[in-house]
Amino acid sequence: NKEIQDLVAARLTSPFS
Repeated sequence: NKEIQDLVAARLTSPFS
C-alpha cells in the first residue's frame, strides 16, 4: 500500500525510536 511505503520512507529518513 502507498500509505505503508510513505510511513516506511519517513521512518528510514527520520528514525523516531
